[in-house]
Order: sequence, then structure tokens, then C-alpha cells
Amino acid sequence: MNARSKLALCETIITPARLPISKLMELIFRASLCRAWVVAISVAYGVLVATFITLLVLPVLLVLINSINRQVVKLRTGNLPTRESVERAVKEQSFEQLI
Repeated sequence: MNARSKLALCETIITPARLPISKLMELIFRASLCRAWVVAISVAYGVLVATFITLLVLPVLLVLINSINRQVVKLRTGNLPTRESVERAVKEQSFEQLI
């Protein structure tokens, strides 16, 4: 086999391989754009869920805990206290005012 036939053989082997490589690179590029959209959607969903929890769920839980604390104090003392009197933040604030 001479050099010319070796070159022709290499070209017949390599040329069809170039096409799938270019297609593969194009698919990888498209997939990376697709991944960017997936990441953007995931971040937006995370922000939406965090906002929902912060603005709706957390205040509801705080009110429920306050109501439970009021009922516990009522069972212990017999008197239903005000909402502010069972709040830890209000208690700490009045203690700091004494200092």
C-alpha cells in the first residue's frame, strides 16, 4: 500500500467521523442552553417557594404557637393572658428596659 492509498483510506475513515462530531458538538451546545433554562427555572421556583414560606407559612405558625402558649398559661393560672404577655420578644424587651 503506497502513501496515496493510505491517505485515501484515512480520508474515507475520518470524513464520515467529522459529521457526527460536528452534530455532537451542536447537540452539546443546545443541551448546555437547555441546562441553563433548567437552572433558571429551578432558581425561580426556589425563590417562589421561599417567598411563600416567608410571607404566609411562617406568620401562621407564629400565631398558632402564640395561641398554644396562651392556652398553656390559661391552664396553669386560670386566666387567659394577652397575646403580648406570652411573647418572648416582649418579655426580653421589658427585661432589657429594667437594665
